[in-house]
Amino acid sequence: MKFLKIVLMILAIILLLVILFGAYLYFSNPAAVKTLITGQADISGVVVDEHPLLDSSQEAILGSLGVDVANLPTEMTSELQTCLTEAVGAERALEIVNGDTPGVMDVIKAKHCLE
Repeated sequence: MKFLKIVLMILAIILLLVILFGAYLYFSNPAAVKTLITGQADISGVVVDEHPLLDSSQEAILGSLGVDVANLPTEMTSELQTCLTEAVGAERALEIVNGDTPGVMDVIKAKHCLE
């Protein structure tokens, strides 16, 4: 009788550990376990490329300054390049066109070009 109690206690402890481990896997989701169980993907951390000409850091900076990146032009027209050159200067405009991240002052100066 005492042996049976010990075996049942060990089984109960193992069952409790399995349940706790399953809960950990479900809530921390280290290997997309929640997706396998529920069939729904967690897309909260997915980064969407909203503009093909900007890298993610440029998109983040412009977005934080209130610029809707999805509505920006996708090609550099001559009118846009002229406006940008007049707004920030020829040297800075060339740096931005070549991929340098625009700063706060660049965005403020050239915001009218993007509208």
